[in-house]
Amino acid sequence: MRECELTLRDGRTLFVRGIVSPLHGFDVNPPFVTLLPACDTIEQEAMFETLRQLVERGCVEFCCAGSAAETFHDAIDSFLERHALVDIVTSWDTDAAGACEYFIHAAGGKPPVMLALVGAYDGLVDLLLTEARSV
Repeated sequence: MRECELTLRDGRTLFVRGIVSPLHGFDVNPPFVTLLPACDTIEQEAMFETLRQLVERGCVEFCCAGSAAETFHDAIDSFLERHALVDIVTSWDTDAAGACEYFIHAAGGKPPVMLALVGAYDGLVDLLLTEARSV
């Protein structure tokens, strides 16, 4: 599990966390965006309570990355609609590099904080940190 905090040259902060207890010690001012892995169905199902907490804390966009990104994105959209949280944007990309590029350069209009819950996926963390360091 890899967790880190990185301040980008443009002043934004990237937090890389795992899926388990991702909000422990995460006290930031909104708005922020969240990158979610879309690889493991069991992890995806466990994320729905965390999604609500993220929205309550000020998440404005969920970005899904991985082989099941489109399916997970659709499930998140349904969850948000069921809870009348229709102002939250969702995006997806099955290409991890493309997802990381979008997340760093465009998600949520580039808010000051980015939360990536991908700590268990070394390849995704590497791509994300490489993209973040290019800013």
